[in-house]
Amino acid sequence: VRFNQDGRSADVPVQLSIFSLTGKLISSTRHASSGLIELSLKGQPAGIYVIKISVDDNECFRRIVLF
Repeated sequence: VRFNQDGRSADVPVQLSIFSLTGKLISSTRHASSGLIELSLKGQPAGIYVIKISVDDNECFRRIVLF
């Protein structure tokens, strides 16, 4: 996952939370930099997951499909 900070510094902390479609928290990690962050769902069953991306006071949600 790569973040575009619209001209802001890449040294902005990012919180990533991964949820199942039932709302179960799978993983939550905090990263010191928002440059390039790699996610791994290794060991998780195939399905649809929701990623919550939090930067400062902004939140963004994305769905991903794991085959």
